[in-house]
Amino acid sequence: MKTMIWRGGNNFTLDKVEIPKVIEGTCLIKTHTAGVCGTDVHITQGLFPSPVNVALGHEFSGEVIEKTAPSTLKINYILGRTNNEWMLIDFFMID
Repeated sequence: MKTMIWRGGNNFTLDKVEIPKVIEGTCLIKTHTAGVCGTDVHITQGLFPSPVNVALGHEFSGEVIEKTAPSTLKINYILGRTNNEWMLIDFFMID
């Protein structure tokens, strides 16, 4: 898959990266859109601490294409927000 990587300052590259493996209790989301918010802008300005060489855009929507959750959980689409460790901290399910 391709992702935009922030290299520091105003420098970005479009890189090909491996699709993450789905582990127990997680899901793989095919991102349809990702927002650039004030947090991302502040990171590039050096106002919020962040390592470089990361993908910004922690607010997103997409399609759940693989999951390890119980089969009773019927999630097809998701709107979500992550923290700095890329852990999903809140989401809305769309059916």
